[in-house]
Amino acid sequence: ITIWTLNSNFEWEEHCEINLDCLWAQPSYQGLGLPRRLPEFPVISMDDPGVLCCLLRAKEFAGKEWMIMVDMNHADLQSCTDVNVEDKFSNTTQLPTVFSKYLQKANR
Repeated sequence: ITIWTLNSNFEWEEHCEINLDCLWAQPSYQGLGLPRRLPEFPVISMDDPGVLCCLLRAKEFAGKEWMIMVDMNHADLQSCTDVNVEDKFSNTTQLPTVFSKYLQKANR
């Protein structure tokens, strides 16, 4: 996963990057039983531009979904909560408006 930033000269600069294998290999990631899935719906935290919030989901995991918060500077899983974000009536995915705040509340 790579996060790019547009600088004042309107040029893209690499902000930070992690290898998913490093994230998946962490004891904290494996201990939670999270699937090795590509993160979806990435959102940069409003509080810290080095933190990425995203969704993990897979139909083969009985429709389970997780929202995770990853410190991109250290490839460190900061927070995780299981969620049910699928809207059964419209077949769309619904995410909380303030994604990172939702994850922080889940840890308290």
